[in-house]
Amino acid sequence: MTTNSAEDKPKRTPLKNLVRRAPTPIRRIAARLWHAARLEWPEPVARAKHIWTSRNPRDYNGKILFKMARDRRPILTIFADKLKARDYVTELIGDDLLIPILDQARSAQDIEWAHLPREYVVKVNHASRGMIIVSRFADPAARLPRPEDDPGWSRNHIHPDSADPAQIAALCDHWLSQRYNWNPGNYREWAYRDIPRRVFVEQHVGDTGGYAHGVKIHCFNGVPASIAFISFTEAAIEDADLRFLVTELEPAARATGLTEATLITLLEQSRTLAAGSDFLRVDWLITPDGPRFNELTNYPGAGVRSPMGLGAATPFSIDDLYANAWALPRTYRWPSRHRVKTPPRLIP
Repeated sequence: MTTNSAEDKPKRTPLKNLVRRAPTPIRRIAARLWHAARLEWPEPVARAKHIWTSRNPRDYNGKILFKMARDRRPILTIFADKLKARDYVTELIGDDLLIPILDQARSAQDIEWAHLPREYVVKVNHASRGMIIVSRFADPAARLPRPEDDPGWSRNHIHPDSADPAQIAALCDHWLSQRYNWNPGNYREWAYRDIPRRVFVEQHVGDTGGYAHGVKIHCFNGVPASIAFISFTEAAIEDADLRFLVTELEPAARATGLTEATLITLLEQSRTLAAGSDFLRVDWLITPDGPRFNELTNYPGAGVRSPMGLGAATPFSIDDLYANAWALPRTYRWPSRHRVKTPPRLIP
């Protein structure tokens, strides 16, 4: 993988440098004017632009943007809600593969921090990321970002000796105060809009690196198409992204450390969870005790990140695979009118 050198990075214009050095109120006004000029603000204008520019999708990301702009079925909100998704999983395949929840509340100030174990994971349910992993494998010098520094939707890994409940609560309550579904300059992720916001604490299930690696199964029209293996650094940053066709169980098993039988079980369970959906990614965690359900994803990468390749395949061939497997419905509003072409069965 190539990296960009300093010479390769685009240079800022004098105007951009001037704006960056300006006081915060001026920077905010400049940002609003910039987004307004690009039809990315206010929100109704941004939505109209999104609908228009996504009207004729041809590739995988284009279909994600099409879905983001038009699919308004309430089931998407259940998928996006990290807590409601657990209820959905329990109803369809049982709760054996759910990670135990230690506490949850509307405000992080109401969490019983003193009663938690030494290691745990804190999340908010209405966003992607927004996570704090407390484990003994973290760098003791690592610290949480401060809410006033605008940390964004970060994924953080800190040592128990550095875990100050007051700082954790402040960051989580900052996330709870923020909307995830739309910001000027970003595409609207409607499914997150109506989620009742909660903070919750899960049992820590990471391995010797402190964070459980992941298996992400892309399902199109209810049929699994590929297995993506995600590994993480000690700082809980995604480090590797390997993809395998569902027919490539042997190399997928070697990469993930799971047996082929376990992968087939995950594929069938993902098929059950994705039934009736034109697209859904089912995410699992690999723990010392076996796979555990992680979350359901409606819009991977918000339609702007291209998938990595697998084996000798290129990202372009994976993009073609996903685009060809995904048959968009004629309409999302009335399920009875869906007319989709069912792709071939991909699970061996």
